[in-house]
Amino acid sequence: MIFLVLLPVVLLVAASIGRDRVPFLDSQAVELLLRGCLLSLASWILILLAAIRARRTNPEAAWLAHLPIQLYSISNAFNAYMLGIFTNPFAVFALAGGLPVALLAYGARRAWLGALFFVGLIGAATVATQLGAIPYGPLMASAPMVDDRLSVVWVRGFGLVVAVGCAVLMFVSYRMVAEIRAREGEMRAKHAQLFRVHEDLVQARHDLELSRDALERRVRLRTRELRETNERLRAEAAKRSELSADLEALRLVMEDAVEGIAWIGGDGRVEGVNGAYAKMHRVSAESMRGTHWKEWTHCDDRDLVARATARLDADPRQELEFRGLCGDGSGFYGAVVLVGDSRDGGGRHFRFLRDVSRNRELAEQLTQSSKMDAIGRLAGGVAHDFNNQLAAILASADQLAERPEFADGNEDVRELLEWIHTSAQRGACLTRQLLDFARPQSEGLEVIDVNDSLRAVIAILGPVLGTSIRVRAELGSARLPVLGSASRLDASLMNLALNARDAMPEGGEILFLARVEHLVEPDLRFAGFRMLPGSYARIEVEDGGTGIPDETLGKVFEPFFTTKAPGEGSGLGLPLLYNFVSEMGGGVSIESSTGKGTRVTILLPLAQSPPAALADSIGDRRSRVGGSVLVAEDEEIVRRVLVKMLTHDGFEVVGCANGEEVLRECGADRPGFDVVLMDVRMPVLGGIEALRGLRARGSRVPVILMSGNLAGAEVEALADHESLGDFSVLNKPFGGPELAKAIGEAMEGA
Repeated sequence: MIFLVLLPVVLLVAASIGRDRVPFLDSQAVELLLRGCLLSLASWILILLAAIRARRTNPEAAWLAHLPIQLYSISNAFNAYMLGIFTNPFAVFALAGGLPVALLAYGARRAWLGALFFVGLIGAATVATQLGAIPYGPLMASAPMVDDRLSVVWVRGFGLVVAVGCAVLMFVSYRMVAEIRAREGEMRAKHAQLFRVHEDLVQARHDLELSRDALERRVRLRTRELRETNERLRAEAAKRSELSADLEALRLVMEDAVEGIAWIGGDGRVEGVNGAYAKMHRVSAESMRGTHWKEWTHCDDRDLVARATARLDADPRQELEFRGLCGDGSGFYGAVVLVGDSRDGGGRHFRFLRDVSRNRELAEQLTQSSKMDAIGRLAGGVAHDFNNQLAAILASADQLAERPEFADGNEDVRELLEWIHTSAQRGACLTRQLLDFARPQSEGLEVIDVNDSLRAVIAILGPVLGTSIRVRAELGSARLPVLGSASRLDASLMNLALNARDAMPEGGEILFLARVEHLVEPDLRFAGFRMLPGSYARIEVEDGGTGIPDETLGKVFEPFFTTKAPGEGSGLGLPLLYNFVSEMGGGVSIESSTGKGTRVTILLPLAQSPPAALADSIGDRRSRVGGSVLVAEDEEIVRRVLVKMLTHDGFEVVGCANGEEVLRECGADRPGFDVVLMDVRMPVLGGIEALRGLRARGSRVPVILMSGNLAGAEVEALADHESLGDFSVLNKPFGGPELAKAIGEAMEGA
């Protein structure tokens, strides 16, 4: 519409500038029209700004579609007023031309509204001119007149301008109205679409309300069901909580149980174990899950366990012992109880396992100890009696050899006496070996330093072991005094070194270790020994050899058991070691694994103080001739031989058969003896008890104890120096020189 007004303005400006080119236009008319068009342009701009504001305020405003007809009516009314309204044909032309255009462009309703608006404006202008408020037809009044008539040229120019303006106005108005109608159609379509959407939304809302009602009913129903279910679940949860607490308590009890517990599935695979079960196999519980029970059972015992498992259908409880396997390849003895699962007959069962390796070891040690004790009792009894007979034989042979009729020139008799003496000495040596195996001996009992013995043994081992064997020693600087036989200790250590050498045919290293160990409570490894709490010398001999199989390890202390070829071993080395440490009040333990070597551990009680005189002294002292001797011996033949021998040497001798007679002969009302010679073992009262009785009376008479076999209890009793005082020991059998020497030393030390 602005273009509609702007176009006449442009044309009028062009006509005003180029007047010489359009001489038919009156300049005054052009100026008047230009002022009118500029006024219309200003009005149109104000109306457009108002329309834009209205559109922004209310985008759906419909009055803008009626704006062109209103503006058209205003323009025509203005032009009619300028031309003098109905006094000029232009007014009729404007009204007649405007109605068809309005009818065509805007429709009858809008066209007639525009015509009424136009007539109203013209009427208002007429009233205003009649009242003199405005001039009448200002444009017509200023038109040029020629002979009292309008200028033809002016009329033509003005008419051309009006015609062109009306044509352009009609065309532009038609296009704008068409565009507005198109937009209105689009808006109607959108309104229809929005209406349909609105209907859909209303329907959807209705459906949603129906769905909401249905959902609310379902929710109420479901809520009621959930409430009932929650009540049931709450009750079940309470029961489950109680069961969980019971199960947790049961799990803790099972987890902390000393016995191993396992769940075995029907396919034989481990479903679960407690900590004790896994610990026995030296693995974690997680690593055992999913494995087959045969993987943890010795191959030789798998059939035994399988048969017991198969019997669970008939008897749901089976007990047996088997050998289990550990994760590191070692083994153990286990006592297991198989309990079938009554809920599942497919072979699922529970296993309750106890490690009885230590029990078996203790039983074997106790059996070995009992066996050795029985053998020792038998051998000791035989040796004791045999030594008594040998003592009588040696003493008699010595006396015969000293008689003049045999000492002077009778070589045949002297040779026979020498044969008797030599045979008796050999018999004594055999008896001593038998006693070394079976019972403690008093020969060689002395305070010895374990470190010194180890150094002495190591010093002579080089040539014996060979160049492929290395010897390493870890010895302390402190002394480790023990009371025993140095020769037997050295022999035992040498035997262990030779066994270690034989276990390492390709060479290796032998470790000797010695240190002090304080035993506070009994050690299960030494359960077969009578060991009291106290301080001990600990000796370890360790090698990296082939080791000892489990089935052999339990037999190594058995007499005459050996794995060596005939002629290479007697089978007495370790049994002699066993007896040696037993009689000293110590213990021995062997730890070995096939392919990993062997460690022998020896514990010997430390000596608190050395005895004043326990072993025979080596020397060639001359015995003092003369004096009184009390001889106590229960064997009559031995007693008679001793009395005769000592009487022959110039002693005054009194014979007794037991310890009570000794105490009676040494009473306060009897003369004192220079020496008391007593057998250790006698009926009624033994020699040690008689010696303790003498010391209790305050007697300090020198005492010589005779024995062919000192037992462990007797050795322990002899170590009680506070109640026994000074004494010496003379081992049977002995000859005249040994007896005279012992008596002489006793009398010299008195």
